[in-house]
Amino acid sequence: VVEKINRAAIFARDAGKCHLCRRNVDPSNWHLDHLVPLSKGGEHAAYNVAVSHPRCNMRKKDKRLPVQVPLLLPMSAPQPQSSHAP
Repeated sequence: VVEKINRAAIFARDAGKCHLCRRNVDPSNWHLDHLVPLSKGGEHAAYNVAVSHPRCNMRKKDKRLPVQVPLLLPMSAPQPQSSHAP
């Protein structure tokens, strides 16, 4: 699955915090990190991405960290909608 990701919606959903270090991210300089890396079979979809600092993301490389597991579980907050029709 490859869906168009609304970066602003992901930034708002994650409250502008890096999912790896939990610190605020510069809104003009951040990465969209795949929780399950594309190289490991992850999808390019809103539920599989999170805000991260460039440095945190580059340090992580293509690993899936235990801290990311809760991010993959259904959230009570609404998820950004896909821009493509089903």
